[in-house]
Amino acid sequence: MANDKSDKQRPESSSGKKPSDGMSMKERILARRRAEAAAAEEAPAAPPVPAAKPAQRAAAAAAAARSEAKEKAAAAPAPRAEKPRVKLASARDEERSSRRDRKPVSEDVRREVEMLRKSQDKWITYGWIVALGLLVVAGGTYYVTSSRKKAIEAAYAEEAAAREAFVKKFEDFDINNPAHVTQAEALIADEANKELWNTQAARDKINRILTTMRLNREAAATKDALRQGLEGLEQIANTASSQPSEELAKHRRRMGEYEGATDMGLEFGQRVSKVKVQLDRAFVAKVHEEAKALAAKGPSEARAALTFYTKAEDEVIRLLDEAAKKRIDDLKDYYAGHFKEMIVESDALATAVFTPEVIDKTPWLDLLTADQKENWQQPGFTGWQLDNGVIHAVTDLGSRATAIMSIGDREQWRDYVVEIEFTLLKGDATLHLRLGRSVTNATYNWLLPTTGSNPYKAGTTNSITATLIGSELKLNFSDPDRTQQLESFGWTMSRKGGIGVSVPPGCEIKVSKMRIKALR
Repeated sequence: MANDKSDKQRPESSSGKKPSDGMSMKERILARRRAEAAAAEEAPAAPPVPAAKPAQRAAAAAAAARSEAKEKAAAAPAPRAEKPRVKLASARDEERSSRRDRKPVSEDVRREVEMLRKSQDKWITYGWIVALGLLVVAGGTYYVTSSRKKAIEAAYAEEAAAREAFVKKFEDFDINNPAHVTQAEALIADEANKELWNTQAARDKINRILTTMRLNREAAATKDALRQGLEGLEQIANTASSQPSEELAKHRRRMGEYEGATDMGLEFGQRVSKVKVQLDRAFVAKVHEEAKALAAKGPSEARAALTFYTKAEDEVIRLLDEAAKKRIDDLKDYYAGHFKEMIVESDALATAVFTPEVIDKTPWLDLLTADQKENWQQPGFTGWQLDNGVIHAVTDLGSRATAIMSIGDREQWRDYVVEIEFTLLKGDATLHLRLGRSVTNATYNWLLPTTGSNPYKAGTTNSITATLIGSELKLNFSDPDRTQQLESFGWTMSRKGGIGVSVPPGCEIKVSKMRIKALR
């Protein structure tokens, strides 16, 4: 039995195949059958075994036991081998080759393994092809995307460069050159350039430059017009003596425009001053000449001549005051000379025109009616009222300034007759004739006192009638103790103004009548 078992195990042992060789069950069965067939053909018939001797039987039993132990060991599963390390494809191929060389493998197994290997290689190849395709697609996508991005960036850069170049053109323009302004406006008007300044930053910068250029162009045009105008006035001034006063007056009114052009430079200002003086002197001489010529036509033109003298006086007085403020003595003397002559001539005309008969026919204008109340000025009064045709004016003893009430400030009366009825209750008041903006030495001032020498009796009603014709003043009083007063004004006295009464602190006065015959 032992021999049989041993014989049965030999073919498997002789095949060199072990259970741990990694072969499949089918492969092990096929290999064992081929090994058994080969052993049966090669082994000779066993001779009959003679009866063994006791010693031989013991030796045979021991050998059988050893053989059985070997068979059990061979049949026992091999110990589990450690997991081999992962080898590279080349190393695996080499191992497979050595394994094929080491043991015989059937053609079926070899073909099956080869087919498996080829199938595996085919899918690996497909994987590589797919991976390569994906790589190509990814590379192509990256290339297209990158190229497009670069193209967009290049387009943006080109557009920005074109816009910067367009704006640079405006920055390079001379903002003071009118021709460059025209070129700049043409660039903006061109529709082809619309996209070059469509951003807010470019638009703001160009608009700022254009605005400055246009303002400078307008300023340059204004300056050119002023220079050309001044040249024309210079030519007129050189021939001013041959022009009528009305034309000279128009040219003089234009001088204000040139005097206000302070940004034209010193040389331009000096030219303006020279032309102004020439025109002013020529005007004064011409207007005086024309006034005398009109007065020389006789009584029929006397009133018209007096009106002409009135306007001429106002112009000459203004020029005289201007020369005095600027301390231009030669001009001051020139204007004063003409003015003194004009006053004498004007006074003669006024006396001839405003005869007693004319004065008697001139109606009175009541200055104390309700509709005249708004025409009165009364600064400084703590108490002032016009009621029922009577003015009651009071100032406190603590008042620091003298209060004054006046009428005719808008009319600026020149020649007139005024009648005033008043009652001084206390203090000293003053009557002002031809009152200007303020009381000055050029104003005619007549004291109305309740104290001092020749006072008025407090609480007594008195009246004064003042007649102003030219430079002559005549005063008549209702008080029998006062005599008529005749006075002449010098050329420095005011020639026109309102009528006023000043009331110092602590003074109180009532005015019950004030009427006027306004002649001029």
